[in-house]
Amino acid sequence: MDGLAKDAFRGEDFELAANLYQQSIRELGPSSALFMGLADSYLKGERLTLREALPVYRLAFSRGDVRLDQLGHLITALVKVMTDSGGMVVPNGRNEKKLLFTCEICKSLWRDPVTIPCGHTFCRDCLEEKQVKVCKTCSYASKYDYSSLKCNVVLQNCIEKLFPKELEAVRLKRKADDLFGKGSCREAATVFVDAIQRDPSDHHIASNCSRAYAAADDFDRALYYAQLAVELQPSWYQGYQCLGNALIGLRLESEAVLAFAKCLALNPTVSVAREALAQCLHRLLSSLAQSSTSLSSIDDQVMTNVQSASDHRAHIDISGILSELQHNSNESSGKMYSEETVNKVKLTLRKELLKAQFSKLPGKYDENLSSIKVYSFCSSDSQTPCLQSEHKLKRSQSDSILYTSNMTKPRQRRLCNNTDIDQTQHSATKQPRLEHKLIDKQMTHPDNLTVEDFKCTLCYRLLYMPLTTPCGHMFCKQCLERSLDHSPNCPLCKSSLIQYIIERVRLVTVVIEQLIEEYFPTESWQRKIQYENELAELARMGQDDQHEIPIFVCILAFPAVSCPLHIFEPRYRLMIRQCIEAGTRQFGMCVCLESNEANFSSYGTMLEIRDVEYLPDGRSLLTTIGRRRFRVLSRGMRDGYHTARVEFLNDIQVPDEEKTAIWGLHNLVRHEAENWFSSLLRIHHMRIVHRFGSFPVLEDDIFAGPNGPTWCWWLIAVLPIDRRTQLMMLAMTSLKDRLLTIRRILASVRESEPH
Repeated sequence: MDGLAKDAFRGEDFELAANLYQQSIRELGPSSALFMGLADSYLKGERLTLREALPVYRLAFSRGDVRLDQLGHLITALVKVMTDSGGMVVPNGRNEKKLLFTCEICKSLWRDPVTIPCGHTFCRDCLEEKQVKVCKTCSYASKYDYSSLKCNVVLQNCIEKLFPKELEAVRLKRKADDLFGKGSCREAATVFVDAIQRDPSDHHIASNCSRAYAAADDFDRALYYAQLAVELQPSWYQGYQCLGNALIGLRLESEAVLAFAKCLALNPTVSVAREALAQCLHRLLSSLAQSSTSLSSIDDQVMTNVQSASDHRAHIDISGILSELQHNSNESSGKMYSEETVNKVKLTLRKELLKAQFSKLPGKYDENLSSIKVYSFCSSDSQTPCLQSEHKLKRSQSDSILYTSNMTKPRQRRLCNNTDIDQTQHSATKQPRLEHKLIDKQMTHPDNLTVEDFKCTLCYRLLYMPLTTPCGHMFCKQCLERSLDHSPNCPLCKSSLIQYIIERVRLVTVVIEQLIEEYFPTESWQRKIQYENELAELARMGQDDQHEIPIFVCILAFPAVSCPLHIFEPRYRLMIRQCIEAGTRQFGMCVCLESNEANFSSYGTMLEIRDVEYLPDGRSLLTTIGRRRFRVLSRGMRDGYHTARVEFLNDIQVPDEEKTAIWGLHNLVRHEAENWFSSLLRIHHMRIVHRFGSFPVLEDDIFAGPNGPTWCWWLIAVLPIDRRTQLMMLAMTSLKDRLLTIRRILASVRESEPH
């Protein structure tokens, strides 16, 4: 029967497994293994709540030894209840407030900030320790080796100006980390406390301080700083892990269970926390199993409850469950003091501590300040002080993380007398006064930032769409791309950016863009208007006689004929990029007939960019097609490439009475052209098709377009004639003259071919 129950459990039929385990208990008698299987089946099948299943686990412990690895389902249920109860804030990347100057991995002020290609910034240590391959903010996976990235120079300069105390705290933290690594735990804890006084908002320093005190067996102070880390960053799992370790050191098992459960709710992969939670639960349930209650009566009660369990699920109060466990484990020892006496002493202690904390602050002390959280140490003896923590005077004890009146006390504790209060006041004044702050709102020296800190070193203007290079320098996007057109090295330090060019990720540095918009809104708006005006000027090219078009001086291009291009010169790389950014995706193509490139041809064709293929070294392959023809009116220069004011050309409209004659001439010339093309050698035929495409099909109306039939321009492009003749035909606006010229050229070509 036991084997059948295990098979049902493995098959996830938990209802059947529970019934089989019940039947086995009746037939074979109670045993530890059967009760563990029954409890796990109820939890997995959600037939019983966690509170209702705990007595079944207690029976399992009372019937024999239970291994730690058998508590896996109980731990999973406890963590699930913790997550579902609404008391935990599980970080998901969307609910957390994004703070400037805050690393998304460690949630602290950047230490040696490094900007990765997607534009987000993290601490160097966080990237290296976590071996990050995917951005924690946008999930971008880069092929770049993050360990080779340099510190962001502009950001580091901002941090040094805004957070001098915090940087000093970071320096002290590193010193304390070195001491801790050498085994000087007490000395390391002292340096950590000094660092906390300089930066009370850094939860990493608080957690490290807790670890140092725990290693020095000073679990009271370890508990204090662990609680501080949790308060500073409630969604950081390592804070709860430190809290649980400190509570174990104080033998507060039930509170440690709660802390480790919260840790696992935030990060289920922390195996150390799961193992510690299993040990705490094992000790708690083992102590419950030693209760003086009759086991037979417990058996009857549990089985009755199991049989009558309903499907209704009430809200689970984790603190209530642990308090009930703790209460049951203390039944045999009894209480030393009444709850009324405990509350009176706590009230007295609270007032004394508030006076001590506010004695050095301006203004009067108000005894009704019930929303201030107070941390203090109260000693029952010289070796075992305990932490008191309350959010509000009338707050329920079950809502707080730490308990003072009903804790597990393997080592006997007594409540504080007047002498203890004096000692507590003295101890509390030694603790740093906590000043919670948002890093991006309460800067130490916000006026130290100036516009000069955010100037591009290439254009000497305010950074716009700032990009950070792998070497840590920052430039405007346009400025950096123009520089990379000429050299694959950083404009400042000359380090190689070849890998950066190959990846072709040009995403702005988010935090710098936010800083400029927040602290220099007027300058940022003016810079944006300036950029948009420049872009609009590019977009207006060729719209009228007052606006010039960019000119690519290379070869002749023709309407409706494809023209592949290899772009490698820096000036033309810039020109093509500007055409794409402006949205026109067009430029003029002219041919140079003389030695002086500035005297390019007076006629040309507009090319439209169809596709761009970027090569690793920054070059590009363009697929373009011819559009309108134009005549150059004047020539100019912009950013190193030629420009021109142009007049666009259209064919002269054919009168209706001449259309029949021209149509007949068109058909005759087309037939001669087809015969010539089909008579070519196969190798020549294939080369023409590969370069210019097949012979174009005939349009429905050859007189409708501004350039006449497409096949005419295709034929002009492939015929073996010189460039001056092609240029002359490009300038023609008469369809009849163009057809007659093509016919004469075809006759000349046929005569020159060998028979």
